[in-house]
Amino acid sequence: MIEEARPLVILLSTEWCKYCQMQKMQLQKNEGFIRRANNFYYIEFNAESRGRVRFHNQVYAFQARGTSTGIHELAVALNGSDRVAFPTWVLLDKNYQALFRYNGVLTEKQLNELMEAIDKIK
Repeated sequence: MIEEARPLVILLSTEWCKYCQMQKMQLQKNEGFIRRANNFYYIEFNAESRGRVRFHNQVYAFQARGTSTGIHELAVALNGSDRVAFPTWVLLDKNYQALFRYNGVLTEKQLNELMEAIDKIK
């Protein structure tokens, strides 16, 4: 972002989420997503990762919610709510402002519409 500011497309997911894995496989086949990949930064973020993350000059950490469960503070911040569902899509502009949030699997048509929206904000 320092060298070249672009919109950020973030997929909040977990390793156990079957819908997340399905969505990731769909991305690998989506021509519009692949063709436009240089127009934005794409990040897959494991919402249950345990490490500290510095994002937009703030440090976020994992928050335990039980003996073996929890969620990363960054996932909550990006989602805009404590109630995070998986997968969750977040689109941030180059100034880190949320332009779009969606809880669930994007269809091919919805993903293409998201890519077209990114073309307009670039």
